[in-house]
Amino acid sequence: MSSPQDITLVELARERLPLTLAWRNRPDIARCFFSGAVNPEQHAQWFNNYERDSSDHTFIIQWRGRPVGMAAVYHIDPGQRRAEFGRLVIGDQEARGRGVARAACAQLAARAFAEFEVDTLFLEVFADNAPAIRLYEALGFMRTGTDERPRAGGAPEEIAIMELHKSHFHEAGGA
Repeated sequence: MSSPQDITLVELARERLPLTLAWRNRPDIARCFFSGAVNPEQHAQWFNNYERDSSDHTFIIQWRGRPVGMAAVYHIDPGQRRAEFGRLVIGDQEARGRGVARAACAQLAARAFAEFEVDTLFLEVFADNAPAIRLYEALGFMRTGTDERPRAGGAPEEIAIMELHKSHFHEAGGA
């Protein structure tokens, strides 16, 4: 299993876009995003908007010194002290199943609570994504509702809405 010392979060930079696009468009990963796969122009436009948005922080997850995935805290609302948590991707097959996602998410949540001064993180995840839901619950996220959203332009599917309050994160053994 991966230890927190094996994980580094590095702010996303333009030179990583080819890698993040490749991860994002893998069929097993693209199906977990509401928009599905994206083309290079869409990805570049997303990054251009990202660079201008101070409420969005996307990080490359480095494991043992190499990039293996990404995760983000975005829609940071200082007034409500809330932010969205997501864009979690472990794109490197070797890093899967080794605790990398859990260690990276714990590190990112701790950073969000301390550096971005939020009290609550929230997310939406397709209800059939059991591994992601187990990970989020292990960090202390609790289901607060359900909704329906189309998956990549298809029929509406159930999503779980989850929240993590700062106090529950620490109770769950977060970083």
